[in-house]
Formats: sequence, structure tokens, C-alpha cells
Amino acid sequence: MLKWTTLRNGCSNFNIDENHLTFDLESFSGIKKQQKHYSLFTCLQRQVKITLYKNLTSTMPEIIIYTANLCPYCTMAKKLLDQKKAVYSEINVDSKPGLREQMMQKTRRRTVPQIYIGDLHVGGFDDLYALERKNELDGLLA
Repeated sequence: MLKWTTLRNGCSNFNIDENHLTFDLESFSGIKKQQKHYSLFTCLQRQVKITLYKNLTSTMPEIIIYTANLCPYCTMAKKLLDQKKAVYSEINVDSKPGLREQMMQKTRRRTVPQIYIGDLHVGGFDDLYALERKNELDGLLA
């Protein structure tokens, strides 16, 4: 279920299902989405129906990147993923005790960044950039 925040003045008549948000046009004052999705607004009589179409970032596999403070390779990895418009979750191992140990258990490596694309452990920045040089990174992100 997508999460929507509705900005309304007494708008209590709205319905949300898996792919649509429907509400009365008379009581509508605005909508702010919390996730990046394309929308098609359709007015039917006195109601507005919004149909959601997922964009490319929402079809990408989950990406997790373990980082640390003052890590230039972490910064470069995030910049490369940003250039690809990839959505990733960042876990800073310096932010909380035990996170580095958790990363080391999962990856069997001590250094950061450590990057997962879906279930695939890519490795560090050098591994990520090697995939980019071989034109294989886009295929993993699709």
C-alpha cells in the first residue's frame, strides 16, 4: 500500500486502495505524495481519481549500502548510484554500536562501503565501478 499524506480542509470522504486514491473534488485542497510515482489525475463528475504508475526507481531492486563517516569511497559509490537515479538505503556503521559487526557478519568484510543490489553482494566501490565499466551495472539496477 502506498503512503499518502492528504492536505485537506475537512475532507473526510476519500478512499485509498492498492492503485488509486479517490476523493471528493469539493473538499479537496491538495495532496502531497511520500513516494516517487507518476500519477494520472482524472476527474469523474465531482470526484478525483488518481491512478498510480510506478516509475523506474520503484521497480529497481532494493539497494543497501553500508557506509562510514569520512569515507571517500562511500561518497563515490553513493554518487555513482545517484547518477543512475538508484534509490538506496544507507546504513552508516559509525552511527550506532554494533552496526559494523552486523555488516561484517553479513558481508564477511571489514571495509566500507559494502553494497548489496537485491540479494547480490556487489562488494565495495571498486567492484561497483568495475560493473559500471563493463556496462553491467544498469542491468542489475533494472
